Order: sequence, then C-alpha cells, then structure tokens
Amino acid sequence: MKVGNGTYSFDTVTQEWKKEGEELLPFIGRAEHDHGLGHWFGIMPFRPYHLCAMNSLYPPMVQHILEDFDPPEDWRMMCHYLVNLGSGRFCVAKGFEVYGDDETWETNSVLIGLEVKRCSDQPGGLKMTKHKTKHVANLLDIDTFVL
Repeated sequence: MKVGNGTYSFDTVTQEWKKEGEELLPFIGRAEHDHGLGHWFGIMPFRPYHLCAMNSLYPPMVQHILEDFDPPEDWRMMCHYLVNLGSGRFCVAKGFEVYGDDETWETNSVLIGLEVKRCSDQPGGLKMTKHKTKHVANLLDIDTFVL
C-alpha cells in the first residue's frame, strides 16, 4: 500500500491497513470509531483539548464537542490517550506539564471516565455523562499507567 497523507484504519481481524480517504481528521493523534453510536471520537488539536465527535469522514467536520476537562492556563498538554471501552464508554487520559515561577516543572495527569449515548433531544443527538474525573500529580509515565 502506498503511504501518504490521509486517513487510515487498521482492521484487527485481517491485520491490514486501509486508506479511508485523502482528508485528515480534525483530531490530534488517533481517533476511535464507535460502531454502536456511528461516530468517530478524538481529541481537539487545540486548547482546551476536549473530546469531540463526528459522524462522517466526508467531509471531515466536527459535529459535537464534549466538554470533558478544562485545564488551567499554565498547564501545557504533553500527551493524551482515548480508550474506547465499548458500549459508548470511554476513558480519556491527558498528561500536562506545569512550569513554576522558579523554572521548575511538574506533571499532572487527568483521567476522565465518561459515557456517550444517543439522545434525540440534544443538539447533534449525543449526550455525554462524566462518571469520574481523577487527578494524579507527578505521574511521570502516563503511558504505562494508561496501558
């Protein structure tokens, strides 16, 4: 397969990559597709880095912004993970660097457990419910913690 700019998916059954289109998705990093909800989910590429959703790749436009966590202004995002737990449930993990006045820095990680359901009386037909938000200070290896 010729590799270039665009949107790709990986079929875990056939173990093959497939090019879905030339357009880039409006997310930072990887996106997750929830077949039950019929939407793609990902993290916005700009502050406040909310979870967002879209229901079509053509054209790739965000239809829903699901406010999960607003970081303080002095927090700079270093990494994020979106884990699809199935049945409309997700875990969002975000790692931030915070710099102090004395040139020191610390890390802060936020884990958000949430559920997304179809809802006809909501704009766009989706409703997000946050179940739990957990802040972990000075967690240096969020990659291992999430996985």
